Amino acid sequence: MLDVHAHVGDIFPRRLSIQIDQPAPPPHYLMLSSPDIEDAARLLYRHRPPCASLGFLKHAILTLMRRRQTLRGMVAPNLLRDMARYGINASVALPIEYEDGVDRSTAILQACRQFPEVIPFCSVHPKDARWREKLDTYIALGAQGLKIHPNLQRFAFNDRACVDVVAAFAPSRLPIILHSGLTGRERRARRFSDLAGFDALPARFPDTPFILAHAGLAQYEAAMHQGAALLVPHSGG
Repeated sequence: MLDVHAHVGDIFPRRLSIQIDQPAPPPHYLMLSSPDIEDAARLLYRHRPPCASLGFLKHAILTLMRRRQTLRGMVAPNLLRDMARYGINASVALPIEYEDGVDRSTAILQACRQFPEVIPFCSVHPKDARWREKLDTYIALGAQGLKIHPNLQRFAFNDRACVDVVAAFAPSRLPIILHSGLTGRERRARRFSDLAGFDALPARFPDTPFILAHAGLAQYEAAMHQGAALLVPHSGG
């Protein structure tokens, strides 16, 4: 069994210098406090407590209290333990890079040499002046694919910036996994991962395998309708 969507190390803008290959206390999974929210029937946050409710306040407080341990627990030994527990043979580790230019991919690429069960992808940000050079370096170091997160990296699928990154990576013929779809809570960030802007990518790069992380979230029907051009959308954490 392959888990195509896993995270280890520093994936958020605030850098914690997490040692990916070192043991750490396990994270509080999903960063959620309510069993109701974790229930599969309530997937996609369709029944998440209203922002002004006591339930949401409890969820937010416990999430913030657990945040440090959760982030520092995102290390390969914890991932491997969970893989063994759930019968997963291999996982894809996905970094995310930002405008700050900090290299968050090399640590994953190097750590995965110790853990053959973990398949490393890479990430670049188009506003990093060195992104093209870094992309070539990451591929040479063994990156097996590229992660794009429109919401966190702040560009839409059809932005020139995104197209440029895909164009530079496409000759590798390696897969690209994209955070995709909407939960309904994005507000001003809605345009970044709205599947309405995605069609141009597979049309322009037909030889590039694209994976829609989260299967489009609340836009899963649109993701399935686009499946003929995209390969089959994958669900992820």
